[in-house]
Amino acid sequence: MGHGAAGKVGRIEEKTGQESKTFGVGYVKDNGELENMYMAASDVAGVALAGVKELFSENRRLEQRVADLESLVQQLLAQER
Repeated sequence: MGHGAAGKVGRIEEKTGQESKTFGVGYVKDNGELENMYMAASDVAGVALAGVKELFSENRRLEQRVADLESLVQQLLAQER
């Protein structure tokens, strides 16, 4: 089963914050038929990359939240002295 040019078949939901994006996955066979039973390797890599990017972004937000809370704790401790 040859993998032709990458096509857009199937649907996967990517949720970021309040918005939800849908993007296609799969490939077009050499004869032009759409193959929606399997994901192309490039789709799997793309989905994995999107997941890593979202985790990286969430990690940044959490790091900032921790820094903000640490700053607040220091301010409160300074007021008590």
